[in-house]
Amino acid sequence: MIYTNQQFVRWDDIDAFGHVNNAKYLTYIQEARFQWSFYEVKAEGEKPTLLE
Repeated sequence: MIYTNQQFVRWDDIDAFGHVNNAKYLTYIQEARFQWSFYEVKAEGEKPTLLE
């Protein structure tokens, strides 16, 4: 399965040289993983359940 996710680069993701900070890539991956989990639940016709 291939899942794609579009991320937008925010102003605080970029350093003084115009490069994306290496630590921000992890944030992008975490956001994509979170969106993928809702994509999977929606595809199965279920609702997400959050536990405390």
